[in-house]
This record gives sequence, structure tokens and C-alpha cells, in this order.
Amino acid sequence: MTEWIEITTEEGPDENATERVPREWYEYNQRAKGVLETLRERFRDEPGVTGSGLRRGEQTIAGKHVLQPVVYAEETVAQAVPDEVDGIPVRIEPPRGDAVGL
Repeated sequence: MTEWIEITTEEGPDENATERVPREWYEYNQRAKGVLETLRERFRDEPGVTGSGLRRGEQTIAGKHVLQPVVYAEETVAQAVPDEVDGIPVRIEPPRGDAVGL
């Protein structure tokens, strides 16, 4: 059975906007954000890594797509980027022309 929680999606001066989401989905996404920070710290100064971010992953929890960390890296350094961190898959993609860095 899915356990649901209420999260704040937007803070306002009078009240906050909230959304009811599956706890497991929320916790997974929080871990994915932590993995992204770990990757940014590890590859911040690595030549050939041009950016990173979070994208919609293919995996779903309770019918909702999870977030997936992505690292934009040249082929010469892509093999140094792990495929998975803390059980969270990492997507590795070629550099994008509009990348602004880690």
C-alpha cells in the first residue's frame, strides 16, 4: 500500500502550495538530489565534464516518474562517471552546446 505525504511545492506570503505525493517517490528524489550534489563535487574541476542536472527518469514509483542525475561529459572522461551512486542510476550524455557548467 502506498503511503502518501504532503509536501510544500511553493511558498507564498500568506500560505504555501502543497501537493500530496507518495513517500517512497519523494524520498527517492531527495536521494537523487544528494547524488547530484556528490557528482558535482567530484567532477566540478574535471576537464571534459561540461555540466550536470536532474532530468525525468524512466523509472516510476506509484505511477510518478522519478528524477535522475545526468552528467554531460566528453567521451574521454565519460568512463570515469559512475553508472550508479547510492542505488540511483546516473545518466551520462555528451556535452550540450547550452551547458553552463556544474
